[in-house]
Amino acid sequence: MADGVEVRGRSIRVYFRYEGKLCKEPFAGEPTPGNLERAERQAAIIRHEVQAGTFNYARWFPDSARVKESNFGHWIDLWLDIKRNELAPSAISSHESKIRCHIRRQWADRQAEDITFVEMQRWVQKKLMPKLHNKTVREIVAIVRQIYQLYRTTNQVAFDPTEGIVIRMPDDEDPDPFERKEIDAILGT
Repeated sequence: MADGVEVRGRSIRVYFRYEGKLCKEPFAGEPTPGNLERAERQAAIIRHEVQAGTFNYARWFPDSARVKESNFGHWIDLWLDIKRNELAPSAISSHESKIRCHIRRQWADRQAEDITFVEMQRWVQKKLMPKLHNKTVREIVAIVRQIYQLYRTTNQVAFDPTEGIVIRMPDDEDPDPFERKEIDAILGT
């Protein structure tokens, strides 16, 4: 059998090394000579993409368990499960609301490693800042940052697209000094 392809009964699997691990994924079809040839070509292309650094697991194997585990929605759910043991129910309710209304809509179906800083910054500037208070935007970004910290415990080389995003709080109102009559009244008492 060719390097990168194996026959398992009436099915074919393509195998390759990715991020230091041996990955085996099913290839559609029975082990006919034509399907084996296509599987060999696919394995060769995947090896080339891995070496070039352009391999996208989700493009080749969208239904793979490995893809689902690197889906940002998976990490959102995992983070929430952990936080349920650490925080009060009111805090969890607040986090769930922010996740449901803002984070999950935008990022849940994306691969965590594919989200870039520019996309994250654009989302904050164009979607969140115009309709939310700065404090709320800070809280949402903090939740995304914590989810990425959890993701990086498994994928140490992963990039956190929230690094460098700064949400400034608006300046306080200008002080309203006492008028002269008020100063005299205070000093007179």
